[in-house]
Amino acid sequence: MKTILKATAITAQSEKIEQSSKLKAVNNIANQFLSSLQYKSILFVFLLLIGCGERVSEDQKISPLEKKIFSSIERGKLGQSTSPIIITPRKLSISEIGHHLDMDEETVLKHLKATNIHGYYSLSARNLPPEGIFTLYHINFEGKMLQDKKFFVNGNGILVTKLDDQFIEINNNLLFFSNYLPGEPVNFALVSEDQKLIATTKIVPNPIEKVDNHKHRISLEIASPDKRTYVIHCSGLRPFGTYLASISFENERFAYPFEANSKGEAFLRTGPSAPWITEGEGTLELRGDQITNPLFLEFFWGS
Repeated sequence: MKTILKATAITAQSEKIEQSSKLKAVNNIANQFLSSLQYKSILFVFLLLIGCGERVSEDQKISPLEKKIFSSIERGKLGQSTSPIIITPRKLSISEIGHHLDMDEETVLKHLKATNIHGYYSLSARNLPPEGIFTLYHINFEGKMLQDKKFFVNGNGILVTKLDDQFIEINNNLLFFSNYLPGEPVNFALVSEDQKLIATTKIVPNPIEKVDNHKHRISLEIASPDKRTYVIHCSGLRPFGTYLASISFENERFAYPFEANSKGEAFLRTGPSAPWITEGEGTLELRGDQITNPLFLEFFWGS
């Protein structure tokens, strides 16, 4: 039986000019939990990503690689990805988090609340070329791109990264997120060494969404640094069915009649038009084929 030594590491990345006492408390608590872990037969690494609306954007030229990644992200927002490689996120259940942290479920819930962590996630990748070398980047909604790790495809076709003298599979490279705005996405890009293969995906740690018992789903995501452009994503719909999405930003209301695509999805860009209103309350509603009770949610938007 193959046994792998478990190692842990944590990197806190904050893009604020000053780190608040709350974030210091988050890091202290997270480090206390991680330092108390015992050896197991699973190797994994933790990466803490901290989000908020108080970032400082640096003016810089966009590199050719960044242009490729941003273009891939934009296509992904509209469901138009063409990459042969597929990278997929998965949110861990409370019991899975407890398994990794050696905690019971009640303690996990207390841990998440104390650290304001929205959830733990893992990534998986498919259709990888043999012996390929890749870099994983994460990109915030303001377009700032940070390099995370180098990965390579092992003999079993699995992406792994090196930590000290051990190797971690990408699905054990656990990510957790703290202090993200409602609807704020974090994008990930997996880029081959020659930059010819780029696969992107995103995680919305603090989602604005509604799902009914029939798995009809509607969600809203921030799509611009000024937080005035959003993407409505509808899924679980009848392919080519007709629907109506209506959204309000304070006193402005917009209606979007649409037809779902062959996958039962739709992507709609929206946002407030009055320049003097920078934040407020909003509502989102979905009606249409096979939806008996309209999906409805309320949200807060802006800075």
